[in-house]
Amino acid sequence: MNYLQKFSRVFKTITSREGRIKSLFDKKNLARIYFGSEEVLSKTITSKKLFYQTVNYNFGSLPKEAYETANDPAFADSLIKEGHSLINQKKFKEALEHYSKALEIRRRIYQGNHEEIELNLYHLGDVLVFLNKPQEALVRFQEALEMNKNLFKEANTHTAMHLDGIGRALWALARPQEAISLHRQALEITKKLHKGNHVAIEESLYNMGNILLNLGKSQEALDHFKEALEINKALDTQECIGNRAIYFNNIGAALTILGRLQEALDYHQQALSLRQKLYKNDNENIAQSLANVGIILHRFGRSEEGLSYLLQALEMQKRIIQGDDIMIAQLSGHIGVIFGSLGKYQVAHDYLKQDLEMKQRLHYGDHPEIAVTLADLGSVLRYLGKFEEAYDLTKKSIDIQKKVFQDDHIYIANALGSLSAITLCLERCEEALDYAKQSHEMNLRIYDKDHLEIARSLSITGHVLIGLDKFSEAKDTFKKALEISTKYFPLDHIANKHTLESLIYTLEKLGEIVEAEECRKYLK
Repeated sequence: MNYLQKFSRVFKTITSREGRIKSLFDKKNLARIYFGSEEVLSKTITSKKLFYQTVNYNFGSLPKEAYETANDPAFADSLIKEGHSLINQKKFKEALEHYSKALEIRRRIYQGNHEEIELNLYHLGDVLVFLNKPQEALVRFQEALEMNKNLFKEANTHTAMHLDGIGRALWALARPQEAISLHRQALEITKKLHKGNHVAIEESLYNMGNILLNLGKSQEALDHFKEALEINKALDTQECIGNRAIYFNNIGAALTILGRLQEALDYHQQALSLRQKLYKNDNENIAQSLANVGIILHRFGRSEEGLSYLLQALEMQKRIIQGDDIMIAQLSGHIGVIFGSLGKYQVAHDYLKQDLEMKQRLHYGDHPEIAVTLADLGSVLRYLGKFEEAYDLTKKSIDIQKKVFQDDHIYIANALGSLSAITLCLERCEEALDYAKQSHEMNLRIYDKDHLEIARSLSITGHVLIGLDKFSEAKDTFKKALEISTKYFPLDHIANKHTLESLIYTLEKLGEIVEAEECRKYLK
């Protein structure tokens, strides 16, 4: 008698009275007799499906034969349901095992193309993305999409779902241009299928917004997130409330890049407040919001205050997840950058080194996340006097990003600015000026002319001009930078300190002492 037959015999025994359960069975003895386990199963069995869910879900305690001989759809359903539960608990390896076993059963039952197999393949792809196995995920998503096309004449909800899945896998494989194309297709299908406010449109807008944000298309991303938020508010279910915090978070991220810092801070604080109400204990969503508030405070020049938020977020995330985690890596990077801004360069270096090493273990090939950290680490190495090493890392960062993004991107512009400063330290002033101009021109194509990043690139250019003894040009450049920056912060704000000091130095070199002294009044 195989294990499935034994299960069926047990099921018939416990459901024999009036077609339903009237009492609990001796689970300890049954487990010992039929499964070789001492585990006591404590739920009342009310249906065949529930029987499989309660008895067969934990394959860690059952013989391999139990699923190898099973050909029952309820058996597979119970595995999928438990897999979903494991995903929610972030037990991705265990979820993968459940989905894989369910797929084996369903392939034996249905053979060939079947909707249950199609959805199973999608679930496998989904968990493989979480496990940082994007190439394997891509294969599963593509197989699911192909099966969907064979099963249905026209595109449906599942078609869009598979396209989104392929897009996520392609992004993880550092193929963003292909990813955005797939997400656009998914969104178009979803909007054709569903009219008005629908959760599928909301989700597709969110996926699209994420890719646009990562591609540096911040205004487009903002528009998608706000549209998703409006649908979310209209639907207003309990699940919607949790997602609402995500939209607050992502809107804040887009606004940060667009230089609208006060709006960004407001959205991030809303996200943090909502998440603290939703989750009583340590939660990575709370950690994320703490980090985002900290980053904005740093941008406002309140670096010590911002650092406290980020350190709190990092400790929380480490309590939640042991070992490598992309969020832990990112938090370490942000903390490193702030320590650098506070002049604690060795501490900054150590945090950024942790960030880089973890991302190299987590990401597939040349990934933009790795490139960002390389550039940040290069900036810190410059302050530590390791100019050649700083140059090599920053140049590598730019090479990766140009290969990944192909177009103008904020990461490339920032890295070019850093490379200019490093090259200046190497006394290669003409080369430094070229990098500074490339950075500034790219920023002008990316941002509005009065964006803070334009002020930053002007300031970098001004420093290179000083190195070339072009003091008159440097003066004009610093003044343009301050003209933009003072639209966001007063002249005596810490955010303007470095540029103001450089302007004073330039004025003194030009013999314009009176103006230099007037400027010095604003230094705190």
